[in-house]
Amino acid sequence: MSDTKFIEIDRVLSDDDKNNVSSEKETIDINSIRSFRVWHKGKKDEKIDGDMTLIILKPDVNSTAIKPRTMLIKESYESFIGRVGHKASLRRIDA
Repeated sequence: MSDTKFIEIDRVLSDDDKNNVSSEKETIDINSIRSFRVWHKGKKDEKIDGDMTLIILKPDVNSTAIKPRTMLIKESYESFIGRVGHKASLRRIDA
């Protein structure tokens, strides 16, 4: 039996000008999450209704990238931590 646990998210999508314009459902492996924090919405987020959370992902095993992989989701920090908190032990970052 596998220890892999997944969570469904609404990943925020951006256009060519890096404006966040929509979201789509996606499933990610909980073990790929390093941490997450509140996202403070700015001008480029005007088309996204509601709160957003920034997820910081663990680097790929074979990656030499210095910059961490991140993704924005269309969900409040409080809601996301409530959904994921009982599934895995994560490091919490308060903004």
